[in-house]
Amino acid sequence: KGVTIYEAEADLENCFFQVSAETWMQSYFCFDIKLPGSWFKQHGIHMCSDGHDLVNNMLYAPCFLVLPMGFSWSFWIVQEMVGHIMGLAGVNQDQVLVSNWPAPSFANGVIANPYCDNLNFFGTNAKEVNATLDKVMKKFSELGFSLHEVSWASPKATPLGCTFDGDRHVVGPKNGKLALLIGACKWMTPGRLVSGKVVEALLGHFTHEALYNRGIMATFKAAYIFIRDVGSNKRALWASVSREFLIAGGLLPLARSRLDLPWCSRIRCSDASAYGWGCCSAEVSASEAELHGQWDERWRFRRLRPDEWAPRRRALVGPESFSVISDPRSFGDQL
Repeated sequence: KGVTIYEAEADLENCFFQVSAETWMQSYFCFDIKLPGSWFKQHGIHMCSDGHDLVNNMLYAPCFLVLPMGFSWSFWIVQEMVGHIMGLAGVNQDQVLVSNWPAPSFANGVIANPYCDNLNFFGTNAKEVNATLDKVMKKFSELGFSLHEVSWASPKATPLGCTFDGDRHVVGPKNGKLALLIGACKWMTPGRLVSGKVVEALLGHFTHEALYNRGIMATFKAAYIFIRDVGSNKRALWASVSREFLIAGGLLPLARSRLDLPWCSRIRCSDASAYGWGCCSAEVSASEAELHGQWDERWRFRRLRPDEWAPRRRALVGPESFSVISDPRSFGDQL
């Protein structure tokens, strides 16, 4: 608390089109039309992708030499490439924000947050943040990449579609998008003819913004039933669904996250179903809460060895040892 957080950023211009696709990939991204070799020669292309000279009267299919945006692996390739180049620029890999791992600490320096073609850096020292962005930009330029939309260290920013306030340590949705979403929630009046797909789309937008304050996600129940029952058809919107959206719109201004809140010493574990819910709580030290709370429980599926999977089943079986992969007791409801 009492420390200003600065953000600086840059963007790789037309990123996918700056990244060459390997030769073996290019044949998968060809157009349906075929043109004679003479047409390609008129446009400065004299060889096909496999290295042979073009023949004037032979037909060839134009293909992408770069990563197509519609290719589902393009994002992953660019994400890995950007992380690698940041490492080449001297960015400490322990200070890079990645999924399935606790966030780095400002105490150890500038935090890098690469997201596909977006290069974002956060830190408590404006000069260090700018110096990190500058050296990363120079490395990308050395490798032939063009960058734009450069913003130097500032406590006020809009990185990755959100609003960031480094003075108040608050992050949340952009005000314009929030206003549109609140208006859409109010539009869902009782009896309005809508399809389940429309409700599902609006619910998806709400969920994305609710990630800043996950507690407001608990608003909806009837909406999910409406989506399941109505599907693509149009039906009069149920009063229960309309009420949920009205409440959700009222809660959206609370979709904010404070980055400087202390860890709570009361921990809770909850679960729910259509028939009931339950919650357990315990008191621990704030340091112990932080030690465990910075880890997502689901990350164990990526980080633990196979013999550490299925902890509940292993605990119920007792001290007897068995393989959670091959032993039939580790599947289904046998326990």
